[in-house]
Amino acid sequence: MPGDYSRKLFNRKKHYSAVLEQQGRVQLDADRNEQVDLQQYYDQTTSTDLIGRSGVPKKNGGFKISINAGKSDLLIAPGRMYIGGLLLECEADSTTSYLNQPHYKEPDKSMFADSTEANINDGNYIAYIEAWQREISYLDDPSIQEVAIGEADTTTRLQNIWQVKLLPVNPAGTLSCKTDIAEWNNLIAPPTGKLNVQTVEDAESATPCLLPAKGGYSSLENQLYRVQIVRGGTQAAATYAWSRYNASVETAIIQVSGSVLTVSDIGKDEVLGFSGGQWVEIVEAEPSSAAPVLFEIDAVNPGLKQIVLTTSANSFQGKAGLKLRRWDQAGTGLQNGIPVSTAWSNIENGIQVMFSAGSYRTGDYWLIPARTATADIEWPRDNAQNSLPQPPTGIEKYFARLALVKVANGNVTVDDCRQLFPALTEICAEDICYSNRGCSNSTATNVQEALDELCHKRDGACTYMAFPGAGWEKVFEKIEPGRDAQICFQVGDYPLTASVEIKNKGHLKLSGAGTGTRILASGAEAALIFEQCRSVTARDLYAATSSFISTPAKNTRHLNGVITCIDCAAVKLSDLVLQCGAAAKEQVTCITVRNRAEALAAVTIRDCMLNIGHYQQGILLINTGNAVIQHNYLTTYDSFTTIKKEALLSDKLYLSTARSALVSKANVKGLTATQGMSVVTLTASGQTVSFLTSSSLKNDWNRLLAQNPAGNIHSSNDLLGHVKKLADKVLLDKNFAETIASFRALRRAILIQNQAVATKGITIGGSIARDVKILDNNINSALAGIHVGLSHHAERNVHDRAQSVTIAGNAVQTVLPRDVARLERHGIFVGNCRILSIENNRLLIQRLTGAERMPIEGIKIWGVLGERMMISNNVVSGTDELRNNSFTTGILVHPIGRKTNLQQWLVMYNVAIAQNAPVIVSGGVVSASNTP
Repeated sequence: MPGDYSRKLFNRKKHYSAVLEQQGRVQLDADRNEQVDLQQYYDQTTSTDLIGRSGVPKKNGGFKISINAGKSDLLIAPGRMYIGGLLLECEADSTTSYLNQPHYKEPDKSMFADSTEANINDGNYIAYIEAWQREISYLDDPSIQEVAIGEADTTTRLQNIWQVKLLPVNPAGTLSCKTDIAEWNNLIAPPTGKLNVQTVEDAESATPCLLPAKGGYSSLENQLYRVQIVRGGTQAAATYAWSRYNASVETAIIQVSGSVLTVSDIGKDEVLGFSGGQWVEIVEAEPSSAAPVLFEIDAVNPGLKQIVLTTSANSFQGKAGLKLRRWDQAGTGLQNGIPVSTAWSNIENGIQVMFSAGSYRTGDYWLIPARTATADIEWPRDNAQNSLPQPPTGIEKYFARLALVKVANGNVTVDDCRQLFPALTEICAEDICYSNRGCSNSTATNVQEALDELCHKRDGACTYMAFPGAGWEKVFEKIEPGRDAQICFQVGDYPLTASVEIKNKGHLKLSGAGTGTRILASGAEAALIFEQCRSVTARDLYAATSSFISTPAKNTRHLNGVITCIDCAAVKLSDLVLQCGAAAKEQVTCITVRNRAEALAAVTIRDCMLNIGHYQQGILLINTGNAVIQHNYLTTYDSFTTIKKEALLSDKLYLSTARSALVSKANVKGLTATQGMSVVTLTASGQTVSFLTSSSLKNDWNRLLAQNPAGNIHSSNDLLGHVKKLADKVLLDKNFAETIASFRALRRAILIQNQAVATKGITIGGSIARDVKILDNNINSALAGIHVGLSHHAERNVHDRAQSVTIAGNAVQTVLPRDVARLERHGIFVGNCRILSIENNRLLIQRLTGAERMPIEGIKIWGVLGERMMISNNVVSGTDELRNNSFTTGILVHPIGRKTNLQQWLVMYNVAIAQNAPVIVSGGVVSASNTP
């Protein structure tokens, strides 16, 4: 589509949505045209996404193919259709047929015979439509030109073009509209050939119009070069022509007389006109599928406005609407174009082109902007500035089947292949597709047919009702092994005294009435456990389990959830409200999906509200394939209304965690003080022990040991055991802690902090994870907001790596009490991963009393990285945005192994407010443009 443009800027991969003008700036044709391209791309993409590759409206739809009464032509019904997002119209005020088309004056007649009984030869044909866009100038449509301003050339137009054609086919089996046909596949296959362009030092002698030969583009004028295929085919057969003005130098042909062309003008000047030795193309008013023939100009007679060719053009004599288009290649014998070459070939002014092996189509073209300011061309390059081969810029053609035409012994049948669609306001059940894979003996293909079948069925309904009250869980026993079922829950309470295990079912769908449907599991760590089901879908339910303080959960081998899915191929949970019990250690979750490494699950968890008990987890996925966790709200609830902190301390693991505030990292070689923790060294019976303790206790440990001397101390381990017993007694015995003020204050601070804290919000674990997306979730009151870490007992130096992990748009608020020094804590953690993107997350931290200096990272990446790691546009800070109350380190990236030149590891555009270091990277990770 030639036109006089400076360049074409549209690039789909840049994802621009609009061109915005600035005041007082130069206005360029490229900017305005890019806006047109952006809008057209949006319109076409939207139409294609909504309608499909092609579609015909049920109302006002056109292009239906039928046979005429004499069987000598195919009729094309008026109306509209969409193909590739383009609107095509066949006007109702004209009689349109295969032999009489508005943009196909000379259709292929090779399928037509001379017989009067049936003018179409016997055989099978696909009647199809081929569509594209072409550019119209005032030479094609004089009404574009404004006569009030003289002969000024202003704008051009884009026109949607269509042609109906016939394709003979010979399928091996039964022929239908959906049959896969080799001839059709070959027809619609896009060309595979590519063009590469580079600039080199121009070997031609310098002229006043050329820059000095220093390499690169050497002309003094900016140009938009066009390289266009003249004859298509393989690389060995294809030819091309080129123009330095995008083939926009054209004139109207008034008359053809042999080799003499009478034209409307011979150009604006010597540069933009016609002269002897140039190669030109005669362009017809309507497009033709035939390859063009180029003519060489012998002479130009300006006074008579005549152009004399070296050969006759009588084949065009008498045709109206002809144009003469100039090309700029020079030489002899180029009437069929320049042969395509896989070696670098000179164009001019230091520009070289090289074609790849592959197929080419007549009319395919590439655009090459050349600029004097840079002495270079604008062409895609790799990181080493090597030019990259590109597919054609255009012309993009679209194809769709309209009908099957079957001719046998003079009998013609036409099967309509158009894809019809209704208006959105008129969609009926018959317009909605229906899959009958889950039901036997069903022939329904749309919802209306399925409803009709259902009306005639008396037995075998696949929906079960669950009714409130004891024993409701027996509904699952009605589902036979391997069968699909939908279970509908009414409003009411559904009590459980033990977990319900549902095994070896087909596709299960559970639907409730929102929070009015309450599954209450008393004394059970899980409400529903699905195992080895083909898929599990649950929505609009409330489910809760009890706390486990005095009595731990029965099954402690794994962390089971209120809803647990084990070895289920697909899990989809949405609009659920789940609450898991509290405990003194990690025992339960709200949602657990656990699969064997060889039975990966596809998991979707959306729009759920998860209330996490103290020290428990929200979502736990083990060995997942593709996982999407999106738009969920995870928070803790007040677990201490019925639970006292003293009761938690009765658990040995919880007590050990709380003890870390008094004694930690004992006898570690080279022990040094950390934030909020000081080193204490105690000696008794000739034995010495050093450990970290809260800085408030530093000066009172010797006093506590003196008041409670140790007996039978024969080693440092004996002394350490005595010190730990003293620490436990401080926590467990109120009267004992009262003897020294600093210990009394620390104990009270630990017990008074009764804010519930989840250990982890979202966890991805196991030994494999393929594509994980954690998007737009809100996570509150967790020690570790998001944790993605794979591991299993593999051989040494073999790392389990997630394939692709995207963590974006999440809001994570970490709460840090003083008694969690031994537990994992961070905003976001990712271990080994091939492709990682952490973007647009907001991470906040709330430090409770006594945890002001406890170390914690906002974003922590530690492990073996792959091709790409991007951490960008995140905000990491304290809830009050003060440095002293924020994370210790904002972002920490520690790769195992060095980066290669094939890997991209970036930390950019983040706001990281931290106590110590905002960003710490190593191993070749690039950190740039972070604040502060």
